[in-house]
Amino acid sequence: MRIAWLILLVVFTSNWGFAQNPKYELNSEENENIFLIGESHFVKEKFDEIKSLYIEKISELKKGDKVTFFFELPYSLNYAFSQIKENNDTTLFSQWFSHLYHLKDEKATSFWLDYKSMIIDLLNISKAKEIDIDLCAIDTEVKLRRTVFILSNIVDNPQMDSLLAENEIENSEANKSILIDNIDSLLLFVDDEKIRHLLMNIKRGLSVKYLICKERDAFMHEMFVENFKAESSLNFVFVGLSHAVSKHDFTDAGIFYALKYIDDAEGYMSFYDMLDSDMKRKTYRVGILALNHVLTGGSFSAPKYYKNIMTKKERLFLENNIQEDGVYRGVTRNTKKLRKLSKHLDYIIIYHSSGYKSD
Repeated sequence: MRIAWLILLVVFTSNWGFAQNPKYELNSEENENIFLIGESHFVKEKFDEIKSLYIEKISELKKGDKVTFFFELPYSLNYAFSQIKENNDTTLFSQWFSHLYHLKDEKATSFWLDYKSMIIDLLNISKAKEIDIDLCAIDTEVKLRRTVFILSNIVDNPQMDSLLAENEIENSEANKSILIDNIDSLLLFVDDEKIRHLLMNIKRGLSVKYLICKERDAFMHEMFVENFKAESSLNFVFVGLSHAVSKHDFTDAGIFYALKYIDDAEGYMSFYDMLDSDMKRKTYRVGILALNHVLTGGSFSAPKYYKNIMTKKERLFLENNIQEDGVYRGVTRNTKKLRKLSKHLDYIIIYHSSGYKSD
């Protein structure tokens, strides 16, 4: 009988030890409470990776601890986030995903539906763990139908309701001016300080020019610093890869791309590069990438080289060390063969192949 109990104890202890073995093995220092997640946009699995990472990190927290999630989403969405926080109401947030593009009846793609599901899951995970989670959008207003939708909900706004009823709202400077004028009119009679602050920052986001990446990164950095809470146990910043790495490199861009972003080619600083030294000490950069981009329909794939952050030899090393599940995970500074990559990312999650279908 004693032998049986001893065997059971050994099995239980072994299983518990296995369960505690971290999936990511980040090796981050205790003072690094900002997890800057830079993702390559076509990696379908990124949302599951973020949820898994979040679950693993909050396992170290206790009831009542505070976590803040920052997203590369338009600042205006913070009004919908406030409804979740203050009224436990996700209605406006869910409706926002029906107003993503120029046209009235365009459906949300799998990318956006998965994005919405991830945020809802983050809220549910936090609630079950009794963690206090804040959500904060820090991006500029790029797609104006989304901005119009939020403005039409903040206060009674016949002009925005009328505009939202139109079949198409072009993302033009002329339409931006209309929205800015509308906000100026609203500010004349809105007394609520929270709403006034929201409207003024939406206006600032609308003032950022299209296709000027460095101005967009500067806005995101400004909104992040303004909303960063030192008392939060953890801060997650979820942005595109080019915003998370040091000094984005335009030298390998194609001719069309280079002409399109010519104003950014000189003096471009990424969101990460704009962080001061104290913030950088607190920041752990996690990259979610794929070596091959699966194209629409899944019949073809194209290699992705990431020339600005890794050499050909580094890419080959990663390709040769992909695990059986098709993924490589690791701390870059632990591998001498990833010297260039380690200057840009502290930890990498790289899929052999991934991609979203266009649906």
